Order: sequence, then C-alpha cells, then structure tokens
Amino acid sequence: MKGSHFHPGRGFTLIEVLVALAVFLILVLLLTQLVTDTSRNTTRENNRLDALGDARQAMDRFGIDWSSRVRRPDTDWEISRINGNDQVNLLGRVSAYEGTRKLATVSYRINPSSHVLERGTLGYDWDGGSASKLAFSTNGAMPSTPQETAYEALGPTIFRFSVSYLDKRTGQWTSAAPGKLNGGKLGGVVLSVAALDERNRGLLTPAQLKALADALPDPQGTKTPMEEWTKRLSEAGFPGSVGIPVPVAGSVRIYQRIFYTEE
Repeated sequence: MKGSHFHPGRGFTLIEVLVALAVFLILVLLLTQLVTDTSRNTTRENNRLDALGDARQAMDRFGIDWSSRVRRPDTDWEISRINGNDQVNLLGRVSAYEGTRKLATVSYRINPSSHVLERGTLGYDWDGGSASKLAFSTNGAMPSTPQETAYEALGPTIFRFSVSYLDKRTGQWTSAAPGKLNGGKLGGVVLSVAALDERNRGLLTPAQLKALADALPDPQGTKTPMEEWTKRLSEAGFPGSVGIPVPVAGSVRIYQRIFYTEE
C-alpha cells in the first residue's frame, strides 16, 4: 500500500532494548531490596523474640520459686554480688528433693565465666522443729550455695541480673532491702534482666560482654534497674565508651517483672 510504513521483519531498536533492560534492572533491584529488608526485619524480630523468651522463662521460673518460698518470720534470704550482678539465695519448697520436708536453697546468678543466667538448687532437710534447724534462720548459719554442678542455664541470652525492693512503708522502690524477706517491711521485689541474642553475643568477646554488663549501673534512689539501664543505653556515644559495635548496643533488650510478698 502506498504511504504505508509497516515492515513485518522490523525488530526493536537499540534504544528500546536499553530502556527495557534499564526498567528490568530497576525492578530487580527494588525486589532485591524488598527481600533483603524483609529478611533483616525477620531476623531482628526473631532475635528479639529469643531474648524475650529467655526473659519470660526466667521470670516465670523465679515466680514459681518465689511463690513456694518458706514464709516464716525467722527465715530470710541472701543477696550478694558477683562481678557486678546480683545473686539471690532463698529457701523454697522444691518438690524435686526428698527429705522430712521437701526444701531446697534456690539460687539465681549470672555465671561469671559464661555470662549466662543460671538457677541452682541445694537440697535441705528440715524437720519442722526449732528455728536453729532451719536454713536462713536468725539463729542458724546461712546454708552453702549450690555447687557448680548444681547449676543449670536458665537464660542463655541474659547477661545482666539485678534486684530492687519495694518498701511497704513508703511505697517506693529502693536499692537496699528495707528488712527481712518475711519481716513485714518488704512489699515486693523487682527483677530486671538485660539480654542479648545469640547472634549479637557472638560478635563480642567475653571481655566486651563483661564491659557491657558493667556499664549498666546499679539502681540509685527510687529508680529501678530498667530505668537506669534504658537511660544509659540511650546515651550518645555509649557503644564507643564500652568498646562494642553500635548495632550490638542497639540489640540489647531489657525486661523486668514485679513480685509482691503477698503473692
């Protein structure tokens, strides 16, 4: 047909091919970025859930031991410090131990070598008689804490453990115990833990992990550890002052739970 420009054998021009290729590459890059971001967010969320799971398990286990503690006015507990972390020893009705009475010294601590939260138990036979035969008695010596072999890992991601107290008289939190465990002045305790998922823990040396734990201060005044630690982690330059990577510092998770004496 005269005037027609139709050419059945005509292909794409070089410019058309280049434009199509550029569009295709842009789509591939966008899709790759989307997949990468999704994978990164999924990993971050899984890491957070791992730390949350450890913290929840530790709090639940302590809650069981707290509820089964011996509630006598002549019994107390022992709070000590190991490399900046608290260690809690109390007498509880742990059914796993045989004896006249099924009791055990229950201990919570951060292992100074592995920097992992552990729970230990030491069986204790008590005949229910005089107070001098009861561990943690005002008339008797403190029992020995469990041996190394009696401890088991309770929170593999938890590297910091601290205890604060509720003064029943003032209704405020304090870093010093207001009285004996069953003496009437203690209204409750708050357990605070700091956790770091396995992947980020693997980026730190034991010395760096200890430095990180030491950089989270003990509570002062009426503040809880969670308040103090959150403030410290949010400070500008914190990772550099501790000597750890910025992403690792941003991955530290803090949890706390309150346990009242009436529970």
